[in-house]
Amino acid sequence: MAYMESYEQLAFAIVKLAVEDYRSALKRLKRHSNDQQALWSKADCERFFRNDIGTYCNLDGEKIMRAVQEQVGYNDG
Repeated sequence: MAYMESYEQLAFAIVKLAVEDYRSALKRLKRHSNDQQALWSKADCERFFRNDIGTYCNLDGEKIMRAVQEQVGYNDG
């Protein structure tokens, strides 16, 4: 049982870090829309939320992205 709890904690930590990275990238892009590192980080996080999050949890990556965008006040278009 301890093995599964450790796995779940690791999975949670990976998703949490992706959310933090995404939030940070969006905040940087609000201030500097051409920041190449922030653009790369944003794209990398969006790939994770769209393609890989299911490996770690049953959350909807699109909903997570929208929630973070709303929190930050980021409008892509």
